[in-house]
Order: sequence, then structure tokens, then C-alpha cells
Amino acid sequence: MTVDELRHLFNTLIIEPGRGHTDPLLWSIRRRRHQARAMTGHYARQAPIEP
Repeated sequence: MTVDELRHLFNTLIIEPGRGHTDPLLWSIRRRRHQARAMTGHYARQAPIEP
């Protein structure tokens, strides 16, 4: 987990638990899924094109 992700989860779970967030861990899962898709896309664009 990154520092930003830990900070976000800490704020959501400890600092402001009553704000009505549905599930703080869903944010983390969604973020990691997005990062994986973005990495795949970046690598695909950088791959050499075969003739």
C-alpha cells in the first residue's frame, strides 16, 4: 500500500468514520484495479510494433 492509500484509509476509518462512506476498502480495491489497467495500457503503447 502506498502512503496516500494508507492516509486515505486512515482518514476514512479513524478521523471521519461517521461521514457515511459505503465501504472504505472498496475505494482501495477500485484504485488498485485502475492502476493495474493503466499499467497494462502504458506497457502496450510502449511495446514495439511488429511489421
